[in-house]
Amino acid sequence: MPAPTHLPIRVLVKGASTTVYTSWMNGPRSDFAWPRVIEARLCAAGWANEVRTAATPAELTKAAFPTWPVEVLAWSPDVVILDYGRMECVHIFIPRWLERYANSLSIRPHPIRQAYRKRIVKPLWKWLAAVQGAVDKALPTTSTLWRVRRGERDIAGLIERIRTVASPLVLIPEIPPFGRVYQKWFPGANPRVEIMNETLKALVHRLDDPNVRFVPLAHIWAPVLAEGEDPCPDGGHFTPELHRRFGEGLAEVVLTWAPEQKHLLLPPDGPTR
Repeated sequence: MPAPTHLPIRVLVKGASTTVYTSWMNGPRSDFAWPRVIEARLCAAGWANEVRTAATPAELTKAAFPTWPVEVLAWSPDVVILDYGRMECVHIFIPRWLERYANSLSIRPHPIRQAYRKRIVKPLWKWLAAVQGAVDKALPTTSTLWRVRRGERDIAGLIERIRTVASPLVLIPEIPPFGRVYQKWFPGANPRVEIMNETLKALVHRLDDPNVRFVPLAHIWAPVLAEGEDPCPDGGHFTPELHRRFGEGLAEVVLTWAPEQKHLLLPPDGPTR
């Protein structure tokens, strides 16, 4: 067996449910979410790698700060992909804790708990979401951008801290639009997504660092939209096929970057002592 010539590429993916959910769930084991697609694509290209995913449904960017010392400082990844900014485009007044509480994935089954959530929590959540949707539809987009501005500030702060740990490549993927199901509940979300994408492009331009990159990916979902199909049939998450294309698009950026990274090279006689 030939000796390896490169260190494995360490890739950390941080984000919300768009990082790990497929539309719809309950599919076969081959339904890879895009971080696993990155792993497979790097392996196919001959690059050993380790991809770690730290993603929580409905995660706002600010929630990434308490965990970054363990995920970044302790592990020192070569590449960090920040899949944030989309959740900041959803609600205009419903608090995040209520979103998480109403749609929790960690509730244990029990008749009383199940009845409480079915008869009280879910109806209350849907009523509030309907009220919010009506307000969102009536207000101009420019009056509902406070979370977008906060999201940009948090992403900038997160990049600043991450870059102190041996200067990894930081990728910010373009945020995809919401599907038709969510457009009913959050009518102002997609206009805010467009503004968030432009805001993140401008942030990367201001930072002027070749190792902090905004990755345009609209070419992945544009053909689906052009054909009248929905890239997010459940409203918020990619189909497995689009997960594959999304992951391959990000993997190509890493594969273009990796050959120029001398820190990944192993000397012919083994690791340097």
